[in-house]
Amino acid sequence: MSALKQFRQPGGFQQLLQVLEISEPTKQRGMLQLVALEDPGWAHLLKLKILTVDRILQWDSSSLQQILVSLPTEPLFHLYSGSSEKQRGQIDRCLPAQISQELRTMLTSKKPATSQAVFMAGVRLIQSVRELQSMGAIDLNIVDPSAIYELSLVA
Repeated sequence: MSALKQFRQPGGFQQLLQVLEISEPTKQRGMLQLVALEDPGWAHLLKLKILTVDRILQWDSSSLQQILVSLPTEPLFHLYSGSSEKQRGQIDRCLPAQISQELRTMLTSKKPATSQAVFMAGVRLIQSVRELQSMGAIDLNIVDPSAIYELSLVA
């Protein structure tokens, strides 16, 4: 039986993409390998279109600010805590000064976030992007055109 059969329906590619986006890295790689066995083209396209924390943190400041301020404080702190210095700088530039200062204070006064908490904060970030996208508040055609896919290619 085809592992992709349920995803060959209309909207299935997007559904599979979103499942992959919220999967832990090991599980994500395993799922992509299974997809590649059945349809290497789909696997390649999925790899190109998956949103990641690194990818999102490279977006323009205005879009990134809109996304970051939509996150509750705790996941935002976990994301910040698990970010590189370069990523923290990008986050700081996008947030209001008061929130950036609060995050830096939390970084020195709280225990570092666990890897699971950082992962879940990343999932929350990606989900926020997808929610903002579905509401029309974020337009990936403008923010990250390479994240867009043609439905005719995946039908």
